Amino acid sequence: QAIDLLDGTIAENIASFDRQASSEKIIAAARAARIHDLVVSLPDGYSTLVGETGRQLSAGQKQRIALARALYGEPFFVVLDEPNSNLDSEGEEALTAAILGIRERGGVAVIIAHRPSALLAV
Repeated sequence: QAIDLLDGTIAENIASFDRQASSEKIIAAARAARIHDLVVSLPDGYSTLVGETGRQLSAGQKQRIALARALYGEPFFVVLDEPNSNLDSEGEEALTAAILGIRERGGVAVIIAHRPSALLAV
């Protein structure tokens, strides 16, 4: 599945363009999706422009940013549709850690996946 990021910064995409977004929540979501280190390695970090007119990211990187968006604000209920369709083994490990993190804090994760590897470790 294709992951679309909206024209804006990585931070805006993670926070779903929430005007009251805090840096702490954005970074916490990125860390939960294990994309923080990549983001801070970019020249503009969380201010890097993405989307049609911004920086070109790999499909797996986009998927990890979308995962961070799903985790932003630590929602109780998270639905992930094909969350591993573009992930490499490192991305799958990040996905597993994120799902386990949801469960550890008492949340519920619903995963829709054709590749059962998304479910093996959880």
